[in-house]
Amino acid sequence: MKSAFFLLTLSCMATISCFNKTQNSDSSRLHLSSESSGMGELLKDVDFSQKKYVIYGESEHGIDENHAFAADMFRHLVQKEGIRVFVMESSWRIEDVFQAYVSEGDAVFQSPEYALAANAFRSKHLESIFAFAKQHNKEHPQDAIIITGFQPESPVSDINEIENFGSAHSDSEIRAAVSDVRLKCSLPQHLKTDIAFMSHAAARRKAQGVFLSNTEYDLCQNALENLSNKVTGSFKYKIVSLQKGRLQASLMGLQFMFLTISKHIDAEASGKPETELDVYTIGDNYRFKVFQELIEKPRPGKKAMFWMHNWHAAKNSSVLGTEGRGMPAKGAVSFGTLFAKERPGQTLTIATVTFNHKYDYSAKSFLEPVLNTHFSGRTGMMSTQGFPEIFEANQSLYLQGNGAHVDNVMMSEQFDYIIFSPTLTRI
Repeated sequence: MKSAFFLLTLSCMATISCFNKTQNSDSSRLHLSSESSGMGELLKDVDFSQKKYVIYGESEHGIDENHAFAADMFRHLVQKEGIRVFVMESSWRIEDVFQAYVSEGDAVFQSPEYALAANAFRSKHLESIFAFAKQHNKEHPQDAIIITGFQPESPVSDINEIENFGSAHSDSEIRAAVSDVRLKCSLPQHLKTDIAFMSHAAARRKAQGVFLSNTEYDLCQNALENLSNKVTGSFKYKIVSLQKGRLQASLMGLQFMFLTISKHIDAEASGKPETELDVYTIGDNYRFKVFQELIEKPRPGKKAMFWMHNWHAAKNSSVLGTEGRGMPAKGAVSFGTLFAKERPGQTLTIATVTFNHKYDYSAKSFLEPVLNTHFSGRTGMMSTQGFPEIFEANQSLYLQGNGAHVDNVMMSEQFDYIIFSPTLTRI
């Protein structure tokens, strides 16, 4: 997007210091040209000093503009605001992939491990984040950047992690508990990798097949809980915090997988349409637990930036209604909602809104054309506070390119800032 003009509407919000500009006046608009996304200019007057976490939400997955914003934002926050942890809506094993990149270089980007761990976030912009972090860590080894994720979606690696932990353990009760998990939560023997398992699971779900019956699921869940209780119930096993976190992430990943499958079992048994309410709520609860155990506890005091979908970032998701196949139902609780509750006052939440000229915005009160008019068809950023005519009315937003959208959106309650892009380029 070289030579694009960028528009910044400078405004004030209750929890962010004012920009010393008059709202809605000519002086509150700054036109910029940039060689990249211009994020440094857009963010330079935002006061992050009281914020430990920045949650960046993207309008859709796989959009080049959103990826460019995320990469530019992260570089700015590292250089200007002391952010040192980058957390993606992807497998927590992306941390291993980044470490492999540090030693092996660009070849890692062609590996199946990178493809699985990065998932919808693969792009040249994520590669640029890896390169930036690698260079920073080389120059500042005592103040290193951590790239990680919070999704528990690597069941084969999870089982291997648990088995490796148990086989090397000196305590017979731990070894027995691990053996019980292996017995009760057995995976198909021909599925040797996470990629093979997840692909097979997706195909089985489409065919309404399941891996475990309700009874088998209960036995597996009990075995996982038993092992989890033994590990967390005592520190005599001398598990260092990071190892403990990784084991817990493995346990939570398996629990999440089996809980999700059990919801499909229940739906099939009842003959009722499957609801996404519990699945999304369970998923984001597990994401929050993975963040706590694997990211926050081992690295206390570290400031972090998160990159996820707008719905996951929303601060009060339970009031949102969505339309579209596989979308979260009204009442579902997002990661951002949990974060706002558990970390009050510590987080700045930014949503991205993209305008697609191919979409039909006439059916409902969509926000995208309103912002396109407000920003005169240019890229910009503004606070959601102080503009009631735009952000304090219930509106709709597109969620994905398949026509799914979210309703009942009052942006001033869900996000602190928005970034608007007048273009949408699919990766």
